[in-house]
Amino acid sequence: MKKKATRKNDKTVSPRDVQEALAALIRNTRTGSRHLSLVEMEQWLKVAVNRIGSLKGVADRIDLSAKMLGQFQYVSRLSKPVRALFASRQIDSVDAAVHLSKLSRTDQLSVARELAAGKIDTADVRAIHDFSRRNLRMPISKVIEYIKTTRNIKHYVAEFVIRGHTSDVALLKKLFSDALGEKNVFSLEVDGLIGKITLTASGKKNLARLCRTAGLTRKGVITSIAQGDILQ
Repeated sequence: MKKKATRKNDKTVSPRDVQEALAALIRNTRTGSRHLSLVEMEQWLKVAVNRIGSLKGVADRIDLSAKMLGQFQYVSRLSKPVRALFASRQIDSVDAAVHLSKLSRTDQLSVARELAAGKIDTADVRAIHDFSRRNLRMPISKVIEYIKTTRNIKHYVAEFVIRGHTSDVALLKKLFSDALGEKNVFSLEVDGLIGKITLTASGKKNLARLCRTAGLTRKGVITSIAQGDILQ
């Protein structure tokens, strides 16, 4: 019978509790077959962090990266009904927990139910989160249906370095929309000096056409568009 992690604060957690927590984390991160649910993993991690003092301290003790270990903490950001689905292992994906946690609590449950029923997969959850973030006014039910109907549509993703004066997402999206067609720019994101654009199949074809006419590589054309250069 599995022993569940005990919820204790850092004043009452004993060294023995910590050793049990560390052992549970090691057993369930060093094998491809995890025996505990993600809710149990999050509880054991909480015990270890409370005693040791930091996520990095725990990660160092069990020789894992803090980034990898920290993914279990996203479970604490889920609503109670969604946590119940993870506790019963109807949903058992760390990646799903991460992306569900970034949705509102109401939206979490709508998406989690679809995932638990097998109507969508973990990749769809990631896509739902990304799409809903760009379309804040769209109800989650419509976002889910949109992702379901477009999941088999292929997209082309390319990253580029932002140079010069522009790092404004709206301006960059306009530049690419003008060059490749507004409907062909599925999404555009900026993270520091790196931009990432996602094009539809038609957008990829238009990009290839510009490459031929300009005599440039795809990377060269994308860089030129991002810098505001007009390509014919």
